Amino acid sequence: MQQHNWVTFTKGRIHVTGCAHCGQVLLPTNEHTECFKVSMDDNLLAKKGFRASGYLVTPGSQRVA
Repeated sequence: MQQHNWVTFTKGRIHVTGCAHCGQVLLPTNEHTECFKVSMDDNLLAKKGFRASGYLVTPGSQRVA
């Protein structure tokens, strides 16, 4: 099973945690689901104009505001 690679995506002042491989947004329901790796051209967050900031975010290190 392929694991998600959670990174922070940024678009302007908006920051979203998503998978660098498949483009899914991190939610409690998909935190431990299988990742279906796609090309960056098919990554949903990249298509919407978000840019990966390049560091890995582990789900346990998330802060809730």
